[in-house]
Amino acid sequence: MLSIPSKALRYTPQKETVGNRKIQDINGAKNKVWTVEGNTVVAHRVNIGMTDGTHTQVLSGLKAGQEVITGVDVKSSEEPTASAEGERSPFAPGPRNRNKGK
Repeated sequence: MLSIPSKALRYTPQKETVGNRKIQDINGAKNKVWTVEGNTVVAHRVNIGMTDGTHTQVLSGLKAGQEVITGVDVKSSEEPTASAEGERSPFAPGPRNRNKGK
């Protein structure tokens, strides 16, 4: 099963946030995500399945291993942040034994 961070579905690039990169959009897509390909930010139409609010299942439109843009790095607004892993719910507990005994 292929899944992406749900916030990737909410991301829309703006000229101010992609720097010198070109934006290649698609029209009429109900759900789309963005990737960086060379010097271009490219939209991909995706069909989605179930979601837990943090991650959303992708039924078609992406290949395994493609990194999707989830936001813009605040430190360098010209660098979109790409991710397919590492997201977690702010409501879920953290790892066990973290900071115990310190």
